[in-house]
Amino acid sequence: MPEKMKKLTAFLVVFVAVLIFPARILAANAVSQSNSAYSTPSSPTPANGTTTASITITLRDSGNSPIVGDQISLTTSDSSAVFNNSQTTNSNGNATFTMTSTNVGIDSITVNVTDTSNSSNNRSFTNWFNVTFYSTTAGCSSVPSAPILDSVVSNSNYQATLTWTDSANPVSNYLISFGIASGSYIYGDPNVGGQGTTTFTVGSLTGNKKYYFVVAASNNCGASAFSNEMSVVAEPVPATPVPTVEPTATPETLTTVSSPTPASMTEENVETPTPEPAVQSEGINFRNLAIIFIVSGVVIIGLVIFLQKRGKKNPPTIPPMPPPNIPPNEPPLIPPFGENTPPQQSNLV
Repeated sequence: MPEKMKKLTAFLVVFVAVLIFPARILAANAVSQSNSAYSTPSSPTPANGTTTASITITLRDSGNSPIVGDQISLTTSDSSAVFNNSQTTNSNGNATFTMTSTNVGIDSITVNVTDTSNSSNNRSFTNWFNVTFYSTTAGCSSVPSAPILDSVVSNSNYQATLTWTDSANPVSNYLISFGIASGSYIYGDPNVGGQGTTTFTVGSLTGNKKYYFVVAASNNCGASAFSNEMSVVAEPVPATPVPTVEPTATPETLTTVSSPTPASMTEENVETPTPEPAVQSEGINFRNLAIIFIVSGVVIIGLVIFLQKRGKKNPPTIPPMPPPNIPPNEPPLIPPFGENTPPQQSNLV
């Protein structure tokens, strides 16, 4: 095998190893919150300290591939909450947790991810989702029924107005949750109004981005299940055209008219602006880069082998050399004696 072929083969072997064992050779890609998912109980859990709520976390990277071998722990501001921390993601990127609490209410859960192969990939998803616990001795028979979300409309001001049907059971307050992916609600307001409230306006959205919304109701026993999900694309504030000022030939005296200012200007049901979380940089997908190099290498090797075999089957032909241009071997021309022949001199004295 030629020396160049040996080097090219060794190069391809290295990249194949990188493709098959990326976690060993290259640092794993960072986990992506938008591609990751969670699963929580469909109904509130009794706040008795023994009944557990099951939580499943699925981690994926920017290429939507499962993150394997990362450690996950859960935290919340509820001091009575107990988790079975920490868990390691399996081959599907999943890790399952149990949670108990003795406090009645809604616990916002923060997910902390530790990458054992690359500490720069560690992540924390702050208040990513909620788990609700209700009291069994609060004097109520059950949690409220889930409300029905009727409409979500953007009003061209980085806002969205939700309208829903009031729950049938006694309601202490309504809560709204929303996010940028279906089924993943990372923002929200735990109290947007009491029983009888059927509309709310969410502000501080990002223009031209799609949001997914749900509503729930709660009372002393806990919170209902989420309503149906509805989505809307947040419309930005339209640009205000700049008026053209016409010059006046003769300046006129302008009279300033003062307008009365209302004592108070309020906007009902507008949520306090919630800052958009910073976008986390995702790691480079080395797997795709390796595939490109491998395909290129296979094409080069195939081309080299093809040219070598073709050269052996059809060796180059060398045309014969023409014979040298040698004049025929003819006797020299000697003029006849006596014709133009100078006389011979005799040596006799």
